Amino acid sequence: MVLEFSALKVGPKVYTLNQIIKLTCSVMNKKRIVLPLNKKLSLIQGYLGEIIPFDIISRDNIFSMEVPSISENNFLKKVDMNLKSVEEIIPMY
Repeated sequence: MVLEFSALKVGPKVYTLNQIIKLTCSVMNKKRIVLPLNKKLSLIQGYLGEIIPFDIISRDNIFSMEVPSISENNFLKKVDMNLKSVEEIIPMY
């Protein structure tokens, strides 16, 4: 499942969830089909995720993806830390 409701940012670039999944797959040399879902289908998927015996996704997860996870006040740059890009971090996993 890929939702493009929000983008993620802590560093200099903004990524959609779809871009993060594609980047991760490319680093892992995996091919995956990514099907974007509209909100109604996403909520159905969240509901189905709630009723199965193990936790995958819930409607609450869907709602939380609608809220941008972007920090306009990038405090990490104010802290003396050795920041790295997502492209540098993903291969470490």
